[in-house]
Amino acid sequence: MPTTVNDRSLNANDISVFTSLQTTKGAVDANPVFNKARRLSGTTKRTIAYTQSGEIKNNQQGKQQIQDTKTYPTELSTEATQQTKDFLLAALHAETVDNTITDIDIAATATGFTVPGHGFSVGDFIFVDGLTVNDDNRSYYVSAVAGDDITTSPVPSATEAAGNSITVSSVKSSSGTSKYYYTLQERMLDLSAAGDASYRTYLDSQINSLTFEVPETGICTSTVSFVSEIPVNGSAVIAGQTDAVNDASSVVSAINNVAGFWINGTESNCSVKSMTLEVNNNLQEDRSAGCERVGYDGRSFEATGSLVTKAYISDARDWQRKYENGTRFNIAVELYWPEDSRKMIIVIEQGVATEHDMPTEANVIASNSMSYAAEENTTTGKTISVYANF
Repeated sequence: MPTTVNDRSLNANDISVFTSLQTTKGAVDANPVFNKARRLSGTTKRTIAYTQSGEIKNNQQGKQQIQDTKTYPTELSTEATQQTKDFLLAALHAETVDNTITDIDIAATATGFTVPGHGFSVGDFIFVDGLTVNDDNRSYYVSAVAGDDITTSPVPSATEAAGNSITVSSVKSSSGTSKYYYTLQERMLDLSAAGDASYRTYLDSQINSLTFEVPETGICTSTVSFVSEIPVNGSAVIAGQTDAVNDASSVVSAINNVAGFWINGTESNCSVKSMTLEVNNNLQEDRSAGCERVGYDGRSFEATGSLVTKAYISDARDWQRKYENGTRFNIAVELYWPEDSRKMIIVIEQGVATEHDMPTEANVIASNSMSYAAEENTTTGKTISVYANF
């Protein structure tokens, strides 16, 4: 028989964080459904600021400390999974359109595909499934559109007449102005509480910033930072709340789950070594005297990151020239989950290298190390787009 333990020290395994997307700002959903956040560290917090009294103390003793503002930040360090997509779309205030088509009239041509009634535009990414040649069931960049005919990069390796049921998926989400508010909830093992669990719930929480990193090797990671406007009083469970099935998608490996990079709509063929992306909404506090709620607004969206690429002697100054000439570029990274054939492509619509360095030490490969800033693509009107087949 195992030992009965009536008390021990609290540890990280006893704490969990859950999120629930709100239907309406200012109100917890009736019977809210919570999703468990997969994380490496981090939880909800309450930060209290004190102001010291300026009153003269004739006895020269310590002055009174007055409790003043309260803020409710949450920063979650995570490994990249399919859950990362949900947080990224919320950080982007994304607007989504599903252009997926399944039809027996879709054909593979020498230049791309014929897709009757499609809604694709130049610059989109699509995911094709159902072709006879299995290697052609993959992602493609749409480089031209003429009626039902779309030109892609790459082109299919074999033509195929219409007849089979083919699916062309493209769930497109782009940076926009649609706000996503969450109810956040921390749960802590607490034998003194009802049901042995203490709950801290926060309302009207927004993602203020998000980082995403693809290293050369190892696990892709993401950090998500929320700001919440107000806590729900008490430490009890919300009436009627339930939990969704936990996300069980595999953690993204830089080698096994990153299908590749695309530069200006063309596959990079392993020329990109690593990449980071930081989305920042720069939300500003908006307080009122006599009000506990902390408003957050005044969004000033920006996206920046870093990029490391190989320098080949066939065109050694390629990226150096891009930096010096301010040449704009489009770069995308594709993630793949083989267990359920799900794919996602994150696209920096229009980037510009703001810093460039190339190491020249002995026995060091001379790669291009760059910082970049993303700006609005003057054609699409978007800064970042996310394409997925789920």
